[in-house]
Amino acid sequence: MVMSRLLPYLLLLLLALPANAEIFDSSRPQSALFGTPLNNSQDFLPVDKAFRLDLLETGKDSVRLRFINAEGYYLYKHRFAFTSDHPQVSIGTPQWPAAEPKTDEFFGDVEVFYGVTDLLLPVNNPQNTPFTLQVSYQGCADLGLCYPPEIRSFEVGDPPLIAALQQGVAIDWRSLALFFLAGLGLTFTPCVLPMLPILSGVVLRGQLGGTRGLRLSLAYVLPMAASFALLGALMGMFGAGLNLQARL
Repeated sequence: MVMSRLLPYLLLLLLALPANAEIFDSSRPQSALFGTPLNNSQDFLPVDKAFRLDLLETGKDSVRLRFINAEGYYLYKHRFAFTSDHPQVSIGTPQWPAAEPKTDEFFGDVEVFYGVTDLLLPVNNPQNTPFTLQVSYQGCADLGLCYPPEIRSFEVGDPPLIAALQQGVAIDWRSLALFFLAGLGLTFTPCVLPMLPILSGVVLRGQLGGTRGLRLSLAYVLPMAASFALLGALMGMFGAGLNLQARL
């Protein structure tokens, strides 16, 4: 009788053992049992958010950089590299801030930077030549993820002043020539042509004379052109700030 009563419980126990066998399997990591893999990549920040790099200041003989590391992330001191793409520009030894010693699982005993790190790079650039600064660095997370080396580029310096001035002068002359042609074309519009005989009668008063007519025409046209040019210059300088176009 006792065996007949225990038999259903024994059968139920035998059926339940295969379904729960993986709980007692020590070869599988505990994180896999609950559906969350260990060191999931979604738990780590992208490299541009984990290690933010800004160009703070550029000068003839130095460049200042700032690294902002997220909490729990660090940069290796020995993995920094600074190069210039121009053969006449060389980068000196950086002025390092105080680093923290760390025993790293990838590189052993190293020096690392946490938080905000400001670097001053000496630059040998006697001709003040524009160049591209390439910054190479590598960092890791305290939780065990090591990022691959990252390279950032910055444009340092401005184009030569003479070339910029020449380009500006060329643009100004082209603009003046365009405005002159546009004004000359306006003199042949239908609204201006009826004024020509009236203007001739007022200026010449029925008297013919090439030199006198030229002087009178210049005396009439030049002040009017100068007045409209001055008015146009004032509108161009103050029109946007005063929003005159919307008021008109």
